[in-house]
Amino acid sequence: MLLRCAVLGVATALLPSTAADAYPVDCAILLCLAGGWPASAECSHAKAVFIRRITPWPVEPPLQIWRCPMKAATNQRPAIAPLARLHEAEFFQELEARGFARLVYQKEGAARSLEDMRLAVSAKLAAGADVDISDPAFEFVRSLRVFHMDFRQTKEPGYCERRDSSRLGTYGLQGDFLWQGHSLRSARRVPTSDNDRGGPQFTVTTSWNAPSQSAIHQMRAGGECRALRFRAVGVSWEDFEGNPGYEEVRY
Repeated sequence: MLLRCAVLGVATALLPSTAADAYPVDCAILLCLAGGWPASAECSHAKAVFIRRITPWPVEPPLQIWRCPMKAATNQRPAIAPLARLHEAEFFQELEARGFARLVYQKEGAARSLEDMRLAVSAKLAAGADVDISDPAFEFVRSLRVFHMDFRQTKEPGYCERRDSSRLGTYGLQGDFLWQGHSLRSARRVPTSDNDRGGPQFTVTTSWNAPSQSAIHQMRAGGECRALRFRAVGVSWEDFEGNPGYEEVRY
């Protein structure tokens, strides 16, 4: 049965915008991302910040987990599962105190409260974050990909000029963020048939190295050297259950 997310309100009213700005928004981004961005005022605010960060300029990591204070005493109950211990984190207690609406995940009739979606908390400072998120349960953090696409193609006398300044942002084992170069356009030789002399025949196929939802796929990667300019920032992710998502900002 597919995961169904529901939001249960707390006794107090939902946070006003001023209060929403008061809690660490990256903690909210973390929780809402895990739950597939369920409908709530808090998650709407968190996703707005998430998207704003990839909107030029500057282009920032959409989740900055190092800004979420998740320190806690983790050696008290080391035997329990990492996700089950996340409720001990200081930031969760703060969010509850501020009236953060509680997410409840219902699967096959069994409800799992937000506490069961908690990160494994470590006493030592880890690179990039003050929490150990190396557990496979947190692959949803490492699933994040930021595609900063900047591609230009112009026809010059005798040749086709292509300039690709694209880059790809990824998250490391402990939530650290890294930019690296990225080739937006790829070309490869594909064998077709043999000619009369017995030699192989090849054709060149081109494609875009971008998520299938990106608007770049509306443009031809090969063929004639047409004037082309594409700039956008896209972010892809998977939630805790592996459900994919994508947002893109053109500029």
